[in-house]
Amino acid sequence: MNAHARRHVTPPPLHVALPGNLAEEVRELAETRGDHPQAMVAELVRRVLDGDMAATLLAPQVDAPAPEPVGQGRMSFQNVQGTLTELQCGVIYVLGFHADDDGVFRFQATKIGLILGKGSQNHVASILSVLVERGLVEQVSGRLKNRHWKLTWRGQSVFRELTEERE
Repeated sequence: MNAHARRHVTPPPLHVALPGNLAEEVRELAETRGDHPQAMVAELVRRVLDGDMAATLLAPQVDAPAPEPVGQGRMSFQNVQGTLTELQCGVIYVLGFHADDDGVFRFQATKIGLILGKGSQNHVASILSVLVERGLVEQVSGRLKNRHWKLTWRGQSVFRELTEERE
């Protein structure tokens, strides 16, 4: 069977979920127009794809920052590229607040999760590894090969910003 003799196979439909308020607005607009919401959305998407707007919307963005994960409160800091999640900030705060005079946090990493009231041992360990990778925390070897943690100068900068009184 040659390529021209093959039957054209229609791809399965694509189902798209809209967030609550947007979905309600689409339903109301469709009802006002006397259309089905799904048919109206399909026609809108068709017009976007057929027009010049699709090229603009779908064009690759040059030097666009990586999208931040959804659903996490994030903060920016003076000496840190990008942002930190609330839990990352919490770990930095605990390390800075509970460090000994030499700046070393000598409790087990699980203590961080207990102090924060969040996160399992694995979750805290993953946060610590991200903070190490970003140059905010360093691992310090203790006696008996225990792992301890210390804020780097960048981590100390974040800790100072977290503990500043805000007006």
